[in-house]
Amino acid sequence: MASLFREAFTIYNVNINEENVLAIGQCFPFAVQMAKKWWDDHIDKTKRPGKGVHPDIDNKDKFKVVHGTVTNKWDKSAKPVIHAWVEMGDKVFDDQTSATKPNGVDKAIYYDNFQPEPKHEYTAEEVVINCMVKGGPGPWDEEFIEKIKARDAWLGETRMDIEQIIKEELTKYLKEEPGKGPVHVIGSLIHQHGLMGAGEALRQMGFDADFVTSPLPMWMLEKDGVKYAALNKKYVEDADLIVGDIAIGVMG
Repeated sequence: MASLFREAFTIYNVNINEENVLAIGQCFPFAVQMAKKWWDDHIDKTKRPGKGVHPDIDNKDKFKVVHGTVTNKWDKSAKPVIHAWVEMGDKVFDDQTSATKPNGVDKAIYYDNFQPEPKHEYTAEEVVINCMVKGGPGPWDEEFIEKIKARDAWLGETRMDIEQIIKEELTKYLKEEPGKGPVHVIGSLIHQHGLMGAGEALRQMGFDADFVTSPLPMWMLEKDGVKYAALNKKYVEDADLIVGDIAIGVMG
């Protein structure tokens, strides 16, 4: 049963990679926030409009937002990914590295590791204007927009297809092995979603599912008149199935 999930999601992940257009995380909003900060920091609002503007405000050697693609050089199967990042002199600021490198990454190292291919460069002012005029943090390039739209549509269709296949196979498995099947279905769903996140998936498979905290934190499950429990294995001596730290079994 576990192999069913592995195969399905391996196919899913491979196909996602083949799409070649994944935008990473919050890279575009991150770049916009940095642009707004640069803009605010370089305008003296105590002076009359037009008089408090710092001369470096539009200097791309000091600050620019870049839209383009990046490729992970360490992944031999990697393809270019639509991305946004900020360059400030010899430093690069990126949403993906902001937690570990809040002061930026050396530009030479960034370009070596991620092999960026810039397509558009924007000043802070251009970023702010584009956000207001085009109604979003980017990308604003029509080619990138169309690729991401196609990506989103494809992802939605593929996710539904994979989920339907899994649901059909699980249902068939339950019917073929009514005694053993439910325990393994519970285990597969907990393995996929985690103990706390499996409730909805369990209910979709026809289980009555209640998470209780007393006397112990556990899922109390019932299907076709048979009761099951899923809880930390340290509380169980003879489980029907162990999935990681979780023990699953039929209740006597």
